[in-house]
Amino acid sequence: MYIKRKMQIMKKTMLFFIAVSFTGLLQAQDSAMTKQIKNEVWQLEENYWKYVKANDTKSYLTLWDDHFIGYPSTNIIGGKDHITDWLAAMYNSNKGKTFNYELTRKVENVFGDIVIVLYDATQIWTNDKNEVEKITYKLTHTWKKTGKDWLIIGGMGAKK
Repeated sequence: MYIKRKMQIMKKTMLFFIAVSFTGLLQAQDSAMTKQIKNEVWQLEENYWKYVKANDTKSYLTLWDDHFIGYPSTNIIGGKDHITDWLAAMYNSNKGKTFNYELTRKVENVFGDIVIVLYDATQIWTNDKNEVEKITYKLTHTWKKTGKDWLIIGGMGAKK
């Protein structure tokens, strides 16, 4: 009887350790997947600014969901149909200047097929006299995995 009881305890102990080990493995896999998603979405944020710099509105538009709604630094809430308006206005008001940017990655938070990204973007404008003007914005984009693509479904921006 004593040996049978001891075997049952050993069996339960082994099952417990197997369960704990499996849980740790799942958490490690989840952590690796989360990191991969964060990096994938961050790369899309970098693409966003490459398109802005190139004034490539066609590529820029591919980043947005058709049902997007945003509250940009212009304080005009809008959808995808007006998402490139700020680009035209920005380039028109800075004729004769060269555009560049710097991004400061703050944080990404993954909720399955939703990722919220917070970061700063500094617009750098240089005129022909090599005078530099910098304007920094704090930005939030909410991305959703739709099929095989991540698309921006919401966003907000303000001068810092």
